[in-house]
Amino acid sequence: MEIDALGGEPGIHVRRWDGTRMTDMGIINYCLEKLTGVVPEERSAKFRTVVALGIPGIGIELWEGTLKGFILDQADLNYLMKGFPFESLFFVPEFGEDGMLLGEIHRLSGKAKNKYLTHRERAIKAALPRIRELL
Repeated sequence: MEIDALGGEPGIHVRRWDGTRMTDMGIINYCLEKLTGVVPEERSAKFRTVVALGIPGIGIELWEGTLKGFILDQADLNYLMKGFPFESLFFVPEFGEDGMLLGEIHRLSGKAKNKYLTHRERAIKAALPRIRELL
């Protein structure tokens, strides 16, 4: 998770964002505290995944997948999933007709869910043509 108004925090340090091991609610509360006073249009954020492939004799190739959205001013705890605190805070405008919380996607049926790709799936999708080429 990279929050633009916080200079890209927390990055890969979500669980130890404040320097200690944090619970899901601790992360949610810390995030909202750090964003106090930040207006909605400046709460842009993204999930980013990078896939790296080491190819003998060629080197390392990278592919990136991102999922852009913004952090709400309060969590919707109906969508809190253990181990995934941002599911209840991260709103994705490109999902659905009017956008939706990331956590809402997990409640969709299989076919409906499959049309929304996460940042991880996007990175893998970007890498697959090259992987197939190498096989």
